Amino acid sequence: MGFESTLYLNMYSILILGIVLFNLYKKYGINNKVTKLFVTMIFVTIIMLFFDSLGRFDGMEKPYYIYLNKIGNTVSFMLNPVLVCFWMMFVLEIVSISKAKQNIIKYI
Repeated sequence: MGFESTLYLNMYSILILGIVLFNLYKKYGINNKVTKLFVTMIFVTIIMLFFDSLGRFDGMEKPYYIYLNKIGNTVSFMLNPVLVCFWMMFVLEIVSISKAKQNIIKYI
């Protein structure tokens, strides 16, 4: 996939996430832990999409594109485990899991 098509796809994804976030604020507000975790996951995903767009500057001719590519790829790889941790916390809040299993999950 080319740079422009990836950029358009990421902008479209950010737009959809923004609409979901707007409807969430409008309908429910942020008043419990599950909603806060969900909003945090949306923001982390938006940030990851932005840096994914920066990471697509490989093979371009400008000299500063190399640095944008490295920054984008580094931040994307650093945020991937963060998003997984937020998903695990989100699932733990929604599904009731016994204390023994929660202690095992903490080590992961």
